[in-house]
Amino acid sequence: MIKITQAALVLAIAGVLAVPTAASASILVNTGTPTGSGAPLILSSAQSLAAEFSAPAGSTTIASVSAYLTQGTAAAGDAFTFDIYQTLPTTSNRSPVPLFSASTNWEQNGWTTATVDWTLPGAGDYWLVLKNSSSGRNSYQFDAPQLTSSSPGPVPALAFETAPTDGFFTSTTDGFGVEVLSTPEPSSAALALVGAAILARWRRRPEARRAS
Repeated sequence: MIKITQAALVLAIAGVLAVPTAASASILVNTGTPTGSGAPLILSSAQSLAAEFSAPAGSTTIASVSAYLTQGTAAAGDAFTFDIYQTLPTTSNRSPVPLFSASTNWEQNGWTTATVDWTLPGAGDYWLVLKNSSSGRNSYQFDAPQLTSSSPGPVPALAFETAPTDGFFTSTTDGFGVEVLSTPEPSSAALALVGAAILARWRRRPEARRAS
């Protein structure tokens, strides 16, 4: 028979109370919806867009990545790609490869989200890059409305960069709408499960005694 101690009960209650926090995603970056009045940035085969964000220490699994795009010359169903880099291609660092890539289809003006399940290699700063690989007669572009300096969102991006046809990124003061969400920490989820199991065992003990 398992003996439930007071310490174990405290652990169980703590685990159960941790469930609401553990079940909610963490925001790594959320610029808010763009409301700027300037000309939009262009996402095309000739230009990619990048936003920098920071990941905390511990195991961080990306749950979704999003971008705020409007039609430009694109049509519903046209594709673009979310890439995650730790270091962007520049004239001094020409060939870093993305750590992760996910393609998605644009359907309408507003937020386009790709649901993913990928764990970052560690704490640090990363780049979310939007790429459009359309070409030839099927070439199209998306517009990325600009942010206003007074509306950076709840978790602003650390920086923004653009890459023209040479593929090398340079910094820009023009921001655009992005969001990156992560899943709960595995340790918190595990604590919640342990706590629920101990509480369930504790509640069954009086019933078992009455039955005997």
